[in-house]
Amino acid sequence: SATSENTDVKKIGGTLLGVDLRTSLWITRKYWVGLDIGKTFGSLSSEEGSLSRSENDMSNSLFNLKFGYKYLPMGFFYGPQIDAFIGYGSYTYGLDSSPADGMTEVSFKGILMGARGSIPVQKIIRLYMELSLLFNPSYDEEGAVFGEEDSARNYALEFGGKYLYAPNMTFDLSYGVNSSKASFTNPEKSITVKQSTFKLGTTFTF
Repeated sequence: SATSENTDVKKIGGTLLGVDLRTSLWITRKYWVGLDIGKTFGSLSSEEGSLSRSENDMSNSLFNLKFGYKYLPMGFFYGPQIDAFIGYGSYTYGLDSSPADGMTEVSFKGILMGARGSIPVQKIIRLYMELSLLFNPSYDEEGAVFGEEDSARNYALEFGGKYLYAPNMTFDLSYGVNSSKASFTNPEKSITVKQSTFKLGTTFTF
């Protein structure tokens, strides 16, 4: 997490632990509904700038509801796949409030749009990449630190692979980046929250 006011940059960082749950329900062969929820938590420490608190606890959460369409370029399900989706997204970054450092719990919410592509490399390995963003998201803060934003943005990028362990089970490994920023004027300042994640998990298909 980083805040800046003119040239005064304050930055904290550290390692968080967490868990994600992703579910998908197929409506037809091409249309689906997905729900992603997640929670991460940990302690961050000062990395740049003069801060009144050298450490700050953080608890992040995400909620994404997706309505998607799947396109099969080769006409069969186990070949290349391209998904486009739209829905609602919410990202909350739960920093302990520290007005002197320009830090508090903030959230970005709005219309979620994105696309995902995957391709089989071998019979048991599939690679994928997903890009999503919040269209003109709203910005909210728990404490009166920055006030009303002039602009806000968010994007998330993830790429990884799936190993087919059994007909209805895969082992998954991925790397992702989620970045949110809100900007303000009078005086000119901004807050940026960037989270890089490594994920190891399992997918079950029923």
